[in-house]
Amino acid sequence: MRVLSGLQLMLFLVTALTRCLALRLPPWLSFANRSQTGAQDGTPAASKDLIDRSSRNEQNALETIYSYEGWRRDAELAEEKHRADWCSITPHILRTMRRKQQVHNGDRSHKYIRELDALTPTLSYSGWQDDARSIEWPTDYPDDCYTDHCVESRFVLMRKKQAEHDGDRSHKNLRELDELVARLAKNMQVPSVSAPTAPEAPTSAVLWDADTLPVQRLIEEVLAAKSCALSCLGLRPHLIHPKKTIRARFRVLAIRLHPDKECHAQATEAFVKVRAAHDRLMASE
Repeated sequence: MRVLSGLQLMLFLVTALTRCLALRLPPWLSFANRSQTGAQDGTPAASKDLIDRSSRNEQNALETIYSYEGWRRDAELAEEKHRADWCSITPHILRTMRRKQQVHNGDRSHKYIRELDALTPTLSYSGWQDDARSIEWPTDYPDDCYTDHCVESRFVLMRKKQAEHDGDRSHKNLRELDELVARLAKNMQVPSVSAPTAPEAPTSAVLWDADTLPVQRLIEEVLAAKSCALSCLGLRPHLIHPKKTIRARFRVLAIRLHPDKECHAQATEAFVKVRAAHDRLMASE
């Protein structure tokens, strides 16, 4: 093996270095060089490059999914509620974003939109357009319907407003109000709150209004039913109730008492009891 002299070795190294410089530097070498020099704002240039690249990718991904006007505001709202320990609200906002994108794309097949389309032709009370808009295109949290519970409650309220607009005062609260106003107008004695009242004759197959009864009272009624499955669902015992009525009644109660939507301490217990009553009645002949 021939030993190179000092001059030959130097020429060999210069030749090799010249060939390397003639080649294009690999990207990772340039990236590493920038990471050592650093950025002017104090963030390492390599890290800043990765952050910028990640932000661009996320932005492009979101713009691919969402294109309706105001989606960035909704995304910021979801982020804000998540950071504020309102994690249970964030999934509702995300579902609302998907629903709004569906409507933006001309797809009105969502169950809430289909129910709204069926309801709006029957509405004529003042302000129904704003109520409908709060369901179809919510923009103001919490006044508009970003949560499923709010949507269901707004539908109930819209039907109640239309009934009052049409002159229907058959609701128990309105009948009691009319009677009270009539007594006051005639200067008649108004029964005190503590005075016993005669039991009202049954006028319907239900014991209480599952849509409007306050949650506290609703839970008390469900838990007080004990072993009677019909009473648990608010249906009058000793009457024959179609299974579609039982199913509809359970659906309303399940929405209002579900632990993911209702934070009352006994909501879970009431929900479990309602489900058991439904299953028992549906299984019976």
